[in-house]
Amino acid sequence: ISPSSGLAPSAEPPKPARRKRPKEVHATPAGVISRNIARLVDLVCNLGLAALTLVLAEAVTGEKLLTPERLKMLALPLAGLFFTLTFAYTTFFHTLYGRTPGKWVTGIRVLDETGNPPRFGRSALRMVLAFVSALPLFAGVAIALFSRRRQTLYDKLTGTYVVRLIEVR
Repeated sequence: ISPSSGLAPSAEPPKPARRKRPKEVHATPAGVISRNIARLVDLVCNLGLAALTLVLAEAVTGEKLLTPERLKMLALPLAGLFFTLTFAYTTFFHTLYGRTPGKWVTGIRVLDETGNPPRFGRSALRMVLAFVSALPLFAGVAIALFSRRRQTLYDKLTGTYVVRLIEVR
């Protein structure tokens, strides 16, 4: 086997995955009001995505899905669709940009302890924990009111911070 055939083992070891370098970040914790405005903007975006999905489903199936009778029957699947869209939307934007469109509008972002947007696994876990912490009367979210860094329960558990950036070095 010749080295040029591509069948010989490579002499070079595989390159390790690039890790994000820690950054020096100067930021202030995002306030409760700006976080809630961001949530409202994202809710509108998610409702729009859900409506678009239903319109496309109607176009593909040729059936009217949004009749009162069908809505009663589809309540649980529609809730599942909304949960899935919200999960995918938020995880995608937090992983790639550190902010959703709602956070962009309010000038805040989600960072991990290195000053970078959280990676996919952390973003996904953060979303699961966000849904869970909202269940007992938003107790996991209300914790931010008493936290010096304004961290919710899911922020504390995932090591993330929602901040307004002042400077990044």
